[in-house]
Amino acid sequence: MYVIGTLRHIVTMETLKVTTYNMHGFQPGLSCLTDLCDSGICDIICVQAHWLAPYNLNKLQNFNAEFDCLCWSAMTEKLHSGLLTGRPFGWIGVLINKQLHVKTRVLDVMSNCRCASVHCVFPNGHSVVLCITYFPCASLAVDYDCELTECLGFTEAVLIWLIMILLLY
Repeated sequence: MYVIGTLRHIVTMETLKVTTYNMHGFQPGLSCLTDLCDSGICDIICVQAHWLAPYNLNKLQNFNAEFDCLCWSAMTEKLHSGLLTGRPFGWIGVLINKQLHVKTRVLDVMSNCRCASVHCVFPNGHSVVLCITYFPCASLAVDYDCELTECLGFTEAVLIWLIMILLLY
């Protein structure tokens, strides 16, 4: 788990605590995710590698009654192919504490579910755009360069979109 940043003055002059967590599977990551939710340490938890199939996403969505959850799985195509082999990648999600009273809107999700951008609007009118990304494992393979470039390209497109929106206001 890494705390990737805090944003001040977003919610009534308090600090917004955002973290990211690679679960390495739903069952293996369950105890730490429970601790993150129950401890009050985190307001927003971005998760990667929950390894849930689309029909099991409700396990993460209903994981904690105090958190709203948006999540995605890239296993749809893999499940339809019959035999499950390899790693289909792309299991991401975000849990947002309900006490924040945040309105969320999914801006975009990469087709392989490695990246998603979510716009969060707080009751005081401030907003944050989260870019949840499951980066590929470092490798010398050509696939690594392609997957990394796709993730960075998605993030860049979100940033360009944000800049254009800001320039229009």
